Amino acid sequence: MDNNSIIFKKFDFLYYEELKQFIATYWRKDHPVIKSDALFRWQYYGYGKLRGYDNFQLLFDGEKLIGFRAVIPLEIQITRNSQVKIETCMASAMWMVSPDYRGMGLGYKIHHNTEMASDASLAIGANPKTSVPLYLRGGYHEIKRFNRYIMPLSSDYLSLLKKSVQIKDIEGWMPNYQEQPSIHENSDVVELAEIWRNSTFNVDIVALHRSEEYWKWRYLDSPIFKYHIFGGKELGGIVVVRIEPVMGAAKEGIKALRIVEAIPYKTDIWHYKRDELFEDLLKSVVGWGQREGCAVADFHCTTNKIYPSFRNVGFIEQSLNFEPGIMSLTDFFQPVDYNVHYYNGYLRLSDKEANETFNYENSYFVRTDTDQDRVNII
Repeated sequence: MDNNSIIFKKFDFLYYEELKQFIATYWRKDHPVIKSDALFRWQYYGYGKLRGYDNFQLLFDGEKLIGFRAVIPLEIQITRNSQVKIETCMASAMWMVSPDYRGMGLGYKIHHNTEMASDASLAIGANPKTSVPLYLRGGYHEIKRFNRYIMPLSSDYLSLLKKSVQIKDIEGWMPNYQEQPSIHENSDVVELAEIWRNSTFNVDIVALHRSEEYWKWRYLDSPIFKYHIFGGKELGGIVVVRIEPVMGAAKEGIKALRIVEAIPYKTDIWHYKRDELFEDLLKSVVGWGQREGCAVADFHCTTNKIYPSFRNVGFIEQSLNFEPGIMSLTDFFQPVDYNVHYYNGYLRLSDKEANETFNYENSYFVRTDTDQDRVNII
């Protein structure tokens, strides 16, 4: 092959069918982003100044597609000493070079192109064998495992455990919030953004900037998942959830309550303090999930500052090795996979001071911040 024939191009829908065939050949024939045009267009459009597909990279050898680097345009918020700075960010999504072209450094080059397009870069759920070494060599901040809070909501929780456990072992843990007051969904992006600003603009934190545009794009416009946004200023904050049908479990019909956002209105929680109003909101959301027939609730996050309130509601942080047996809850529900899996995270910041002082405990990143909360089977 002639290196002079290697060409980098930005994504254009003229190449869409060719890209789908490439993914089907080298990744998965039934991959969700090639099964749903709506999912592809929504996910990679993103939000913020760099919204759109211009930084989605394609790699050609002449006229032949040989690789791609998919990214999601986002915005990173760096708050320090009550000063807020918004940076552009590219979140890693999918990344592949044809097997015949590996070992030439093309994967790094196509990734570097996306790095140069924005101030910051983010990856969640990175492959330890392929992309993680590149992130570490690039000086990214690493969190090897997101914190995960879990709670059984019914006896069907036992069917989701790797190890055999008796119902009596979880009876004292299961809450009964079904009689909590009914709650209403909130689609007011102005109020949602205001809650985020009130919560985070006066504490030192690094997170995605949750603007009005963010809430509309990420949740209200989601083409496949139905997200439920609960809460408000008078209700203590925001909790975003979705219900996930479990596939491949020993018992059919099990559902999981996935909490994907948990944002207090007040700042106390970011100082490891409890917030009773926010806890009442969490209890109401969990009660809603129980009434909807969910067997388990979980939440992933990079910081443990919010854990005291979650713990008081009844959540327990899952142990590192999923021990003891009552903690051996699978993390993948579509389909169920009982192996131990973690969500890792990698972050690059261009802001020198923020980069030098960064600590994941002073951050708020969740699974939805990249492509780790999308449908796996269509």
